[in-house]
Amino acid sequence: MTGFSNARQTFVQTKAALAAEFTTTVNDRRTRHQSAVSASKLAMVEGDARPLALLAIGDSWFDYPVTDAQIPFFVDNSIIGPAHLPALGAAPPHILSLAEHGQTMAQILGLKKLRAMLAELENRDNWFGGQPDALLISGGGDDIAGDQFALFLDPAAKRLDVDAYDGVLDFIAAAYAKLFRFRDAYAPGMPIFGHCYDYSTADGRGIPLAFEGPWLRPSFDQFGFSDGERIAAMREATDRLHDRLAALAADLSHGFTLIDTRGTLDLGEAPPLGYGNELHPYAAGFAALARKFAEALGI
Repeated sequence: MTGFSNARQTFVQTKAALAAEFTTTVNDRRTRHQSAVSASKLAMVEGDARPLALLAIGDSWFDYPVTDAQIPFFVDNSIIGPAHLPALGAAPPHILSLAEHGQTMAQILGLKKLRAMLAELENRDNWFGGQPDALLISGGGDDIAGDQFALFLDPAAKRLDVDAYDGVLDFIAAAYAKLFRFRDAYAPGMPIFGHCYDYSTADGRGIPLAFEGPWLRPSFDQFGFSDGERIAAMREATDRLHDRLAALAADLSHGFTLIDTRGTLDLGEAPPLGYGNELHPYAAGFAALARKFAEALGI
């Protein structure tokens, strides 16, 4: 019993430490963001193009503290990392990020993050005109990848189990719909931009030094998928996610733009545009994805 109590105490302490660390991270991000917005306000003269002030939420494609050598480090190589989207355009955007790697849609849009988002929306020092020019979201990948991915495979047919997979897509779509209603209530008219990830070969590479992954290949191996069957299933999974999000974007009342990021990256591990591990590209790949966002945002 003592061992269980000690383990539980360690878990609680670790969870609290991680929460405190993320709070510190967000505070640092906010300080830098407000300084950049304030500096832009002071520097602008009539006729100047104003930078966009954006709010970002989501997962590791918006928060990726890993180098190309797959070493965890104090760097953000994601789409919205400082060397990528915030460096693009004649008037580069200012981005306040609440993104946190490893987050499912339930976590991205759960009560804790909704409260954090609302606090940032209401902080007028964050924005030029009272609210963000747009909200960026990266979400859905962590609802699919991981141990639960085995649920979405048909071991007999050696393909994606469409019925099971459509169930998780239903949940992801419902979470996006919740986000739209939240926006309508607290930041009406604010456009939302999202993406659909890209094709992966699910080759079994994780981030060993971070004790993360692999997230996909173990499920395929458990059921004896061949390389071709595995790649085909991943392609179908990505296309079905795209199609579900595209249906949301087609409803103009949602104020949602889906950026089709499929085909931006190369299959396999070859740099610069290949994958550093099963789920994440190298920095050059994230830079290419950022350019897709810049184009959609008109930067």
